[in-house]
Amino acid sequence: MKSPNPNRITQQSAGILSPVTAGLVVTFCLAAALFLVPRDQELIERLLEDGKHRRALEVVQGRAGNEELEKELAAKVEALPAEPVAYVLDGAPLDVLRSAIAALVSNESSDTTTPPLTRAIAAIQATPAAELAQAAAAIAEGDGDTMPEEARIEIYRNLGQRAVGEDQAALAMGVYATFRGTGTLPTTVMLSEMMDAAGYAGAPESAVAFAEDYSQATGTPLADLPQPTRGKCVAMLRATNRPGEALDILIAELQVQAQSSGGIQEELLKTAVETAGHADRVTQMVPYLEAFVGRLPESQLSWEETVHRHAEGTLELGETYRHYSTMLAQYAEWSDRFPLAFDHYMRLAVGGDHNAFDRAAELYDDLNRQHEFMLLLQCIVPVEGEEKYTLLLAQLLGDSGLYVESENWYRTWLGEHQDDVDAWLELGALLEEEANLEGALTTFQEAAKLLEDSPPAKRLPLKKRIASLQIALSTFDEPFAFYNGLADDEHDAVTLENYALLAEGMAAYEAYNRALFLRHKRLRKPTTDDFVELARSFAMLNDHVNEVRVLATGLQTLPQSKLLHIELATGLRETGRDQEAYDLLARPLLRDSMQAMGLLIEIASSLENYQQAIAFLGRTIEKEFAFSPDVRLDLGHIYEGAGMLSAAEKLYASVPDSPHTWPLLASARFKRGDYASAEDYQRKHLTALAVPDPEGWMFLGDIYRFQGKEGQAESAYKKSLSLMESKLHAAQ
Repeated sequence: MKSPNPNRITQQSAGILSPVTAGLVVTFCLAAALFLVPRDQELIERLLEDGKHRRALEVVQGRAGNEELEKELAAKVEALPAEPVAYVLDGAPLDVLRSAIAALVSNESSDTTTPPLTRAIAAIQATPAAELAQAAAAIAEGDGDTMPEEARIEIYRNLGQRAVGEDQAALAMGVYATFRGTGTLPTTVMLSEMMDAAGYAGAPESAVAFAEDYSQATGTPLADLPQPTRGKCVAMLRATNRPGEALDILIAELQVQAQSSGGIQEELLKTAVETAGHADRVTQMVPYLEAFVGRLPESQLSWEETVHRHAEGTLELGETYRHYSTMLAQYAEWSDRFPLAFDHYMRLAVGGDHNAFDRAAELYDDLNRQHEFMLLLQCIVPVEGEEKYTLLLAQLLGDSGLYVESENWYRTWLGEHQDDVDAWLELGALLEEEANLEGALTTFQEAAKLLEDSPPAKRLPLKKRIASLQIALSTFDEPFAFYNGLADDEHDAVTLENYALLAEGMAAYEAYNRALFLRHKRLRKPTTDDFVELARSFAMLNDHVNEVRVLATGLQTLPQSKLLHIELATGLRETGRDQEAYDLLARPLLRDSMQAMGLLIEIASSLENYQQAIAFLGRTIEKEFAFSPDVRLDLGHIYEGAGMLSAAEKLYASVPDSPHTWPLLASARFKRGDYASAEDYQRKHLTALAVPDPEGWMFLGDIYRFQGKEGQAESAYKKSLSLMESKLHAAQ
């Protein structure tokens, strides 16, 4: 239903007259001056000024002697427009209001052409402020179940507006409370006005209750209410310390805007962010901040274009971008979306935000974004007041393999920080990685000078590094002396490896043995090779007792190692324990090892335990392995000793007659007692040698002696002794 114009109603009720009415008032005043007593005249004038035309006519009517005036006045009144609203108010507004309410409830037709609802609203508008409470009571008293809901809504709405307009917010709240009691559902416009009144009255809880009642009755979520009601719900929920519910409404609206062509509006986002802060739910703002910032012009620039503009000095990041991008980066970091935070910190840093720069520096390494941060540093370094970033740029350039650029920045840094030991060390490591070993050595030596007065524990790692570089540059004496002078507990795996290699190459067998021994002590699970290598270092010192001890320990640790069996058997022979060596090798585990069987054959031939050897080896072992000539000759000796003459002869015959085999054949013939043949082979062997062999001459002397050729034997022994002396002098 269309409401009457409140302005028009108010003007008329306040006595502001139209031109026609003003003329009528003048006429009445003239007539009253002629025919009425002064008191009646004053009454009529006041009634006309108040717009109560019918009451004025009633005063004139019935007065004796006023027939002509009454007739004239009636004619004038009838000439006016039919039933203007102002005529309705000729009576007291409360009386008119009660009459209109009664008509609305009874649904009776009016005795005028003005509808009851129009009369009721006009009466409300004309009611003085002091009588508004009575008007509200009159409405409540007269409001019955049969009043049309549309009329009820308009009446209560107008009375509420009138109360608010007269600064009677409490009265307005009472009006709306009464309205709620009727069970009538307000329109969304009236709901908005009700919430406004609650706000004016300082009762946001009531405003929220109005909205929640409406939401429950209509099944409409608060987030789906139209504006401005939805916005008022947000404001009132926030005012009642219910920011979470307010945020839910705002998020629903943000989602809608995010899908629209215009995107999220800043005012809504600002309100949502503030509300999210009060609700402790700021991380939920990340996707909406991201959508908003993503549409800003600054976000349309590629990283390369951003950097290019920075270099040109034309990069401009607006205040809106800075504000929301900073907020987005922070909230993204708090919600563990570190890559997103890093992206925004980077762009803000290019724009000169030092805090963003520092945050990016904290994040890049964990995010594996070293290359991007290096590009950022290249844009900004050197940073005034933040010299550390110069060194960081040098480090990242080096990590990226940009050695020349990295070295330049290191040297720039060291030009101003010559006492920075760590920077010298980093530069040395860079040069070493670049394979500039000489440059690295020089750099480390510079660092060593700065550490001369430092505790040994701090200097030792650098000295070790210098020693490694010296070895790589083929300088051995200085690092060997350094390793040799280290205490046992100062060595590490690298120094022991280098120490052993240097000692072995320099024939410093005691140092070699020490290096291997220290390394062996630190092994949690030594291998066969570890035991064998250490044992051989003892053998180099002719310390066969410790050689055997190490190998025996190794065999206890690794009982299935065939190599340890063979090495231990060899060590036992060196200590004269041939039978133990034989027993160690005569095991089924080693029967398939040609090396082990070859050594066993050699030992068996020496021990002359022919039958025992044949029982283990069998009678055709020579067909199983491709034994060397010396082993075949020893096996032939065993066969011969065991009475297997035919097999022995075949083995002897299988060894070719050549300069290589002459000493072997001489030894084999000697063992058989064929001294003449042994002499022949040994003489041919010695004659063919380019370098005299003292031991060979010693053996020839033995052959002579067994033949009874004492003079020749003595000559051979003297020859052997002379060769030994010459060899000793040459060595000195």
